[in-house]
Amino acid sequence: GGPLSGGQDPFDLIYLDPPWPAGLHGPISEAVARGGWLNPGGKLIWECPSDQMPDIPESWTLIDQRRYGSSTVALLTAS
Repeated sequence: GGPLSGGQDPFDLIYLDPPWPAGLHGPISEAVARGGWLNPGGKLIWECPSDQMPDIPESWTLIDQRRYGSSTVALLTAS
């Protein structure tokens, strides 16, 4: 088993799309980093509003982002 509870191995990819007004992109991303939920080199994908891109937490590096109308998809990796 890996660092996740219940013996679950870490993931290679996590897609994050919380309710946009809730401001959860940063806190959830930090929990992913602290919890060891991604394998080394794993990627975190955010879907967020194009007009209010959340700040990237210090523990993450933005690799790429694409705008699709009112949605932006951002690809991050752990710093």
